[in-house]
Amino acid sequence: SGAALVSPRKLFAFAERGDLPRAVARVDPASGVPRVAILVTFVIAAGLSLTGSFKDLAILGVVARFVQYIPTCLALPVLRRRENVEQTGLRIPLGTAIALVSIGLCLWLLAMSDSMKVM
Repeated sequence: SGAALVSPRKLFAFAERGDLPRAVARVDPASGVPRVAILVTFVIAAGLSLTGSFKDLAILGVVARFVQYIPTCLALPVLRRRENVEQTGLRIPLGTAIALVSIGLCLWLLAMSDSMKVM
């Protein structure tokens, strides 16, 4: 249910930024609801749920999370270099090393999964 609320918002944000067609960023003038983004999310979710088994969808969900975690971990060293860490107040000991180990672990788990059967 959390993904049902967040996914249309992600599509809306991508479209608003120009990464998806502008129509997806259109909102209802009365309510401010991104109806097109909700409809696109529904069509994708319905298509996936009707075509895959529970096991395939579970694997796809895990793979999708790893695909999101890896860029997040890659962003940490970049942001640490770009931002002045002393001013932001966020200082995690071995932060870059933790990010690199996390990336390696995600890649290893992806390689060990049955994800290739789904895709």
